[in-house]
This record gives sequence, C-alpha cells and structure tokens, in this order.
Amino acid sequence: MSTPTLVKASYLLVVGLLCIAAVAIALSTRLGFVVTIGFCVFIFLLGLMSDYIFEKLSNFAGKVLHAIIPNMQMFWVADAVGVGESIPGAYVWNATVYGVFFQAAVLLLSIVLFEGRESV
Repeated sequence: MSTPTLVKASYLLVVGLLCIAAVAIALSTRLGFVVTIGFCVFIFLLGLMSDYIFEKLSNFAGKVLHAIIPNMQMFWVADAVGVGESIPGAYVWNATVYGVFFQAAVLLLSIVLFEGRESV
C-alpha cells in the first residue's frame, strides 16, 4: 500500500467526518447532547448502507431519503486500501465536491434552525 493512497483515504475520511460534524451542528440546535450523538451514529451507519437500502426503493420517497442522508460510502475507501488498489484523483475530487455541497447545505439549514430559536 502506497503513501499517496493512504493520504487520499485519510483525506476522504476527514471530508466524511466533516459531513457528520455538519449534521451534528444542525441537530444540536434543536436536540440535546445524547440525542444528537445517537442520531449522528444512526445517520453515519445509515449513510454507509444508503446505496444498498435506497437503491431498492425506486419511489419518490426513496430518492428523497437518498438525497438527504449523506452517502458515507463515498468516503469509506478502506476496502480499496485493504486490497492495495489506488484511489483515482477524479474520485477524490468528486467525493470532495459532494462533501462540500452537502456540508454547505446542512450548515445553511443549521443557520435557519438556529435563527428560529428563541434567545434566553
């Protein structure tokens, strides 16, 4: 396994972690600490299985859920690293663009949720 592959894999994990962090920020505007952690773990695990779960749902609700839940499988390249495959730069770029847009959308949602809260 080469160093550039490990660097790309680590980078993709950081982008995925930032997606979950954005979700945690949005959830924390309305929920408590423990509930936010629980939902983040659930969303992470659901995101790892989203391709498998939502490809079976061909209806509108399945497509909406697939768009809302972050596709964490894009950032989880441990299988490729484990068998010694290289990670193409185009894949890293596409995953980065997806991650940045997802983070921006969730953080904008968190701003809206935070603005709606009453100040104490």
